[in-house]
Amino acid sequence: MSSYLRNDRLQEQQSQLEYKAIMMNADFKDYRFYSRIVIGIGKTLETTENAKLRDQNQALIDHIHSIRHTHVSARASPEPDDVSSRILDEDDFFIFEMED
Repeated sequence: MSSYLRNDRLQEQQSQLEYKAIMMNADFKDYRFYSRIVIGIGKTLETTENAKLRDQNQALIDHIHSIRHTHVSARASPEPDDVSSRILDEDDFFIFEMED
């Protein structure tokens, strides 16, 4: 009877060890699975953030580019209300002749 109890106890310990091994393996697989998910989410967020920054940078570059080209075209062809149109020309020389 004591050998029967010993065998029964050994089988129980063996079953517990197998159960612990199965549970540890399952925990490890869960850890790998969830770590892949977290890494994937992190990469997605990083890519999204990089895309937002890239779009914002491109918008700023486009704005600077448009401002520079606007100033160049304004200098090249002044509008009638522009200050340069009110500067005296050569024809206006006689306006300031002094009388003798």
